Amino acid sequence: METTATESSSLSMLLFLGGISLAILVVFRLLLRRQRKLRKSPSVQSQLVAHRAELNGFEPRLETPLIDAPREITRWHAELHEVARNIQGEIDTKVRLLQATLRQADRAADRLETLIAEVRSEGEVAGLADLVKQLESLKDELHRSNASPPTAAAVKRE
Repeated sequence: METTATESSSLSMLLFLGGISLAILVVFRLLLRRQRKLRKSPSVQSQLVAHRAELNGFEPRLETPLIDAPREITRWHAELHEVARNIQGEIDTKVRLLQATLRQADRAADRLETLIAEVRSEGEVAGLADLVKQLESLKDELHRSNASPPTAAAVKRE
């Protein structure tokens, strides 16, 4: 009797393990089908966008970036665009100030060249004193303009 009892207990254990294996297999197949179905169906948010578009009478843009992104990421995206716009504005202002400074330096260089040409053409010793005074005043003016570069308001006036 002992052999039949051990055989029946091992048979019942084998049937129990087979039943559990079969149940696990069925559950996994159901989960796989569900995941495939979810992958194929559009997200709830994209369905909502499409429904709102139908109500408003226009086609939704499929190339809209971050349409399915979480709210926090879209907020970061908007902040990033704002920061980029502010930085671009600062760069543009600095470029304009630099251009205004270069224009002032070009004008000063032109005046110096004309004064040098006058000195060469005159060649008089008596006129050199006046010329030296003009050059010194021009040098002082250049130092003042270098010490205080043009402001944004001055650039706008030009």
